[in-house]
Amino acid sequence: MPSIFLDRLNDHARRDDSRPAIVQPETSIAYAELVARVDACARSLVRQGLRPGETAGITVRDEASHIVATLALLALGIPQVSIGAHDPVPMRRRLAGRVGVTRIVAAVPHDRLEGSTSRSSWRASRSRPDRPPFRGSAATERSRCT
Repeated sequence: MPSIFLDRLNDHARRDDSRPAIVQPETSIAYAELVARVDACARSLVRQGLRPGETAGITVRDEASHIVATLALLALGIPQVSIGAHDPVPMRRRLAGRVGVTRIVAAVPHDRLEGSTSRSSWRASRSRPDRPPFRGSAATERSRCT
């Protein structure tokens, strides 16, 4: 899906590949590395079963990883909503069901919702009868999205 933002990000990566795109106290990610991480994350999410027509919830605590996952979903054309990892699980489940989330992108197992035990698996469960099934969650493959 075309995206002006992603086009500009790729332009920066081509022109200033080693220039920092994300700067945090503990780390810095250059434009070229950010683009590579976004591409790898998008491929990983597709391998895990994410498809057009779904809505993703993101519950990732690390800001850089959250940005990577957000940009990967943007590249895939997947609508997304942030679901606060710090909120209690029942609150996150209600929000996911209310806004029609069908997949959760989580970086660590304890941020998952609804019963998934494997980082790369998705489990089916119903959120609302008029919506596609909320498929629980899985942590993104750590080497791909975080």
